[in-house]
Amino acid sequence: MRSTLGLLVIATFLAPAAPVWAQAEVLQVVPDDAIGFVLINRVGQSNDKLTSIAKRLKIDLPGNPLEMVKAALGVKTGLAENGGIAVAAFAGKGDNDEPRGLVFVPVTDYQKFIEQLQPGETKEGISAIMLKDGKAIVAGKKGNFAVLTRAEDRELLARALKANKHLASWAEPLADWLSQNDAAGVFTGHGIQLVTAKARTGLNEARQFLPALPPEAQFVGKFFDAIDDCLKSIGTDVTHAGLAARVD
Repeated sequence: MRSTLGLLVIATFLAPAAPVWAQAEVLQVVPDDAIGFVLINRVGQSNDKLTSIAKRLKIDLPGNPLEMVKAALGVKTGLAENGGIAVAAFAGKGDNDEPRGLVFVPVTDYQKFIEQLQPGETKEGISAIMLKDGKAIVAGKKGNFAVLTRAEDRELLARALKANKHLASWAEPLADWLSQNDAAGVFTGHGIQLVTAKARTGLNEARQFLPALPPEAQFVGKFFDAIDDCLKSIGTDVTHAGLAARVD
């Protein structure tokens, strides 16, 4: 989970509300087996907005947010500042492994963008690249986006580049909601099922301690039953879940 959250840091600055097609474009390249995603629109305008708000609130920023992101990546050109960034999470390789992440960066020219990152050998459309801090990652092109991930998740990237099914259709019921907010974090149906299943497993593991409770505390078992029923209902009945933010 910590590694996935680390990828989300790339997408922490907020963007102004964008038209529905802007969200649809990036979601058309995110595979439909994602368990969730963070979506931010119009990178360049978000930078101006966040900087302006920081000044009004008299908050000292360590630097220009957009330039800091470019510096972290090690790029100066090629980023489509009118596009949106998506960070998608996918299930780990094993049942107990942490989620894996892909970052979808809008680019004006993929080759110019990638050439700044010291690209190594390219195989099957995937290039080994190096961030400014020396961290090795891999990248590939899908649509108008550069897709980045950790070197150890190369297989995930390869699968994403070949995927024909995407999240755009699934996200249609959220289109207005996504467009009316600056940024949103969303769990897909697959993600909801995965999270509730793991929560129920943890709850069942905790049940083993109930017999050790004194008689007057045995009522706790009924609370466990109620929570389990709630999680079961969420896992089967909830199809979309998200949290959004808007700076006004």
